[in-house]
Amino acid sequence: MASKDKTRSPDFISEYGLNEKYCFDNYNDLIECDEIDAVYIALPNNLHFEWICKCIDSGKHILVEKPAVVNSNQSEIICDKIKSRNLQFHEAFMYLHHPRTLTLANLLKSGVIGEPTEMETVFGVKIIEEENLFRKFKNRFTSESRLFNKSLGGGCILDLGCYLTSLSQVVAKIKSDYPGNSVTLENTKHDFGHKKVEIESSTELTFKNGFRSRIQCSFKRDMGQLTKISGANGEIKIESTWTCESNEIFINDKCLNTEDLKFDNPYSYQIFNISNWILHGFEKPQYPSFTLTDSLDNMRILDKWRSSVSR
Repeated sequence: MASKDKTRSPDFISEYGLNEKYCFDNYNDLIECDEIDAVYIALPNNLHFEWICKCIDSGKHILVEKPAVVNSNQSEIICDKIKSRNLQFHEAFMYLHHPRTLTLANLLKSGVIGEPTEMETVFGVKIIEEENLFRKFKNRFTSESRLFNKSLGGGCILDLGCYLTSLSQVVAKIKSDYPGNSVTLENTKHDFGHKKVEIESSTELTFKNGFRSRIQCSFKRDMGQLTKISGANGEIKIESTWTCESNEIFINDKCLNTEDLKFDNPYSYQIFNISNWILHGFEKPQYPSFTLTDSLDNMRILDKWRSSVSR
């Protein structure tokens, strides 16, 4: 691990029993350590690109928090830099590693509800308080959280909306004649509130093969995490889509439980899978986890969504 804040390191090292040999007070020393094979980047969004590039140059496999970068131009540069290197790149969509998501994808492929035609999904967490005169005055002298700071890659689209677009891609690819990243957006609505970034936004994605996905994310409302996927023969519903607190899938309102879970912590599946793929020399993530190309396509959709709500 590496931290520029030396006051936080001792507690972190003690809590997780880390070998101090692999604990650093700067990021460069960490990525230059020959004994480290892979790096997890959990910095603010605006710093991801810089350190992804440095990790590629140092020959490190990469797990980076979502969103991997803040625009598709950065994604394209990363694709170009990494294509001649035998390195794995993983964007940390934890839910894609959970067994329930693979079960969901296989059910859709099997035609249990017919070919998927449309989807509706949400992700909303109330983290913003209503504005009043006192708070408005106070905020003039208080630095913004990274979530509301435009220069740090803030806004609910990058922070929460990336989940919605990612699953939209996964399901759209199951419908026949998937055309790649050809997506149009309609009926985009947004709310900036008193912030400089969007605090709530919704849009409708239409893929060239006809699959449609209605998505909405919010920092001002607890909207839950319900996903509904419709086909000619019925509907699939899943709750806690992104945090995977349930392993249930509802097919036409009949409950199906996913296989017995190996881990209590859903993030453990992500670490388990990525570690295995690196140790066994896999060239890319395994389905339905995102490849680098998937991440690029997702960021192109996010660019379109954000550009339609920028001000």
